[in-house]
Amino acid sequence: MKMRRLTRFGRKAAAALDHQQEQQSPPHHHHQQAAWRWPKRRELNSSVVSVGELRRRASCESTMSMSMTGGGGLGGGASAGTSSSYDTDNAKNLQYVETLMYGRYSVDLAEYAYTEGKKIRDGKEKGDDLLSKELHPYKGQANRFIVSFVRPIWNHTFARIGEDWVFLFILGIVMATLSFGIDAVIGLLFTARMYFHETLHDIHWGLSGLMWLMLPVLLVMFAVSFTQWVAPSAAGSGIPEMKTILRGVVLKEYLTWRTLVAKIVGLTAVIGAGMPLGKEGPVMHMASIVATLLSKMLRVIKGTEENEQRTNDLLAAACTMGVSVCYAAPIGGVLFSIEVTTTYFAVRNYWRGFFAAVVGALFYRLMGVWCQGLDTIYPLFKVSHNYIYPYDVIELFPFICVSIINGFIGAGFVFCHRRYVMFMRHNKYIKKFLMRNRMLYPICVAVFISTMTYPEVLGQFMGSQLTSKQQVLHMFSNVTWGQYGDYPPPRTEDQDKILRHWTNDNNQSFQLSLLIFEVVTLIQICVASTLPVANGLLIPLLTVGAAMGRMVGELMVFAYPNGIVQGFPIVPGAYAMVGAASFCASITHTISISVIIFELTGQITYVIPIMIGVLVSNCIASLLQPSIYDSVIRIKKLPYLPDIVATTSSDVYNTFVEDIMMKDLSYIWYSMTYSELKNLLKENRRIKFFPLVDGHKHMILLGSVKRLELVRVLLQQISPDKRRKEAQHRQIEALKQRWRDEDESDNRQQSRIRYEDEVNGSHYGDDDISNANISNANTVTSGTAASNLLKKMGRSFSRSLARSRSMNRPDSQS
Repeated sequence: MKMRRLTRFGRKAAAALDHQQEQQSPPHHHHQQAAWRWPKRRELNSSVVSVGELRRRASCESTMSMSMTGGGGLGGGASAGTSSSYDTDNAKNLQYVETLMYGRYSVDLAEYAYTEGKKIRDGKEKGDDLLSKELHPYKGQANRFIVSFVRPIWNHTFARIGEDWVFLFILGIVMATLSFGIDAVIGLLFTARMYFHETLHDIHWGLSGLMWLMLPVLLVMFAVSFTQWVAPSAAGSGIPEMKTILRGVVLKEYLTWRTLVAKIVGLTAVIGAGMPLGKEGPVMHMASIVATLLSKMLRVIKGTEENEQRTNDLLAAACTMGVSVCYAAPIGGVLFSIEVTTTYFAVRNYWRGFFAAVVGALFYRLMGVWCQGLDTIYPLFKVSHNYIYPYDVIELFPFICVSIINGFIGAGFVFCHRRYVMFMRHNKYIKKFLMRNRMLYPICVAVFISTMTYPEVLGQFMGSQLTSKQQVLHMFSNVTWGQYGDYPPPRTEDQDKILRHWTNDNNQSFQLSLLIFEVVTLIQICVASTLPVANGLLIPLLTVGAAMGRMVGELMVFAYPNGIVQGFPIVPGAYAMVGAASFCASITHTISISVIIFELTGQITYVIPIMIGVLVSNCIASLLQPSIYDSVIRIKKLPYLPDIVATTSSDVYNTFVEDIMMKDLSYIWYSMTYSELKNLLKENRRIKFFPLVDGHKHMILLGSVKRLELVRVLLQQISPDKRRKEAQHRQIEALKQRWRDEDESDNRQQSRIRYEDEVNGSHYGDDDISNANISNANTVTSGTAASNLLKKMGRSFSRSLARSRSMNRPDSQS
């Protein structure tokens, strides 16, 4: 921004100051003032000088003139120059300009602040570099070479583009590759299972059934054993843990590379075994781990320290990968991660999350084009419904009925899941039995689920020979499964292709198959989610809700074969979409599931029915039970602070801190004695954390200490060995003090001999006591007696030798 020239008033003021200076300056100092006098008027006209500069020169000139003429003392001149230097320098830096009405700063304040901040950061980085050279541990030559080679490249390329964007771009590619690889391995395991089943079934059905059971059992055993051996913290969804971490609680073991490996292997094996589980939660957890590892690597490359706020921002952006790279739904993935992991979302992370989600979803679908031969990027569950007349207004009522039913079923599922887990944990006999046989429970779960899904048992009603994706596509299909009306048309090829997986010669009713599928799958999900491996719930819940919606949709077609409006038949697949969205919303308590359904199916026509269904089911389930993720937090007893009261209630404005705080709180402080700490631990055996305060008077919270760490420190400091050593040390110190007191007397040699005898006696006192106890308790053999005799002879010899040495020492050395 160019600076304006001085106004006429400014020029006149400068000329007046120049004239006044020439008149007041003494002649014998004229040659000194010529070097720093004001520029002439023509110089002012030819150059741009700010008023701040004029004021600075005037203050310097007045100070100099006062010092030359003696008009002011040295101290006064110095103080005046110092007081005005700060303001004038700032005015110069910001380029203050006098205008006709008001003065203004011609330099942008934000630019000035950025420049000053950069100067401060540069100075701080220089100091940090000096400290890092002294404090950082020694690294190998290879590591130093890599860092010295990569750091300049990073600083001159990616750092200038934007570190966060490059970081999130790499994260999206990595997570898309991991998700696609997991899907590929799961597909191979499912294909192998179907191949063995069909091949062995032609030989004998018993061999087929045995292989149907053995392969899932082996995969589940491998997944559980690998997870428990590598990282037990990898078990579960990962969403409750990330929700706790983003609330500010440090869970170090959940963001390690060992947890990442255990998540990948365990998730692939357990889903490949045919367990009704999903992968959105574990993938979200894996993305957070990869983000943590990449941030550590970036800090090593840059040579900087950890920034907790920046790490949390990157973790919040990484959580958007859970749905994005699993189902190619970037918008729904961002909204879903915000709803299930955070309570207060920073707007600055919004663009980060969308950028990472779009990159991950894009590369996930591009890998399908490159590796699977797809024509282009399609929605994952692409369906085509009637766009001309999608639904009648009357159909909103059955849509709402489906949502109400799913709301109650979802709340019941959360309740039954929590009660089942608590029963397995609190039952003494089952808990004791499973603690002795840890692999027995996973084997029983795998056998139970595999037996129920065997095609010759209940699997004939459940489409057990289909993948989860194929089951959802069958539910969302716009093809009517049944033949309705007085003169039904012949069954089409698409209908035959679908119904051969849901009906057979013994069962021609697909409605019964859908009902059995819902009940059995809910039981399987409830049991399989308790396995100590990585697991998710979104896709299995989606299939159950879609089955419920499909049943209602087929009933509506049965009631109106030609459609409510003649010529526009009812689409049962739309009811399946509403059922899937409402059932998932009732269990996860999210609204973003509707956006995920839009992106999965590519259908935007049914926005209103799906949104109404999601809101209704979510409202009913929220009144009855918490979400499945909050329920898991309660089960695991994670250190998560939930909402105190509902924000929609008026009671929130009448609630004070004293109404919910614990007044009789057990705590520890700095000046605490051992007896007080011992009594505190005995009286509060169920408390796992103790708050640490500075003292009774101020009660300033300094932190918290785990009970286990407190007990461990006490055992280290006040153990029997530690107390025995302390007693020996005090005894020796007492003897030394007595020797110093006796040295002041006349008989120094006698006191020294006695001190050495007592010290040697205390040194061997423990052995004597232990030998005496052994001799009283057991019969002493001849070898033991001989060894005791040799010890006594050695001690007497050493004492006599010490006594002779002390007698031969001169008095000056004693």
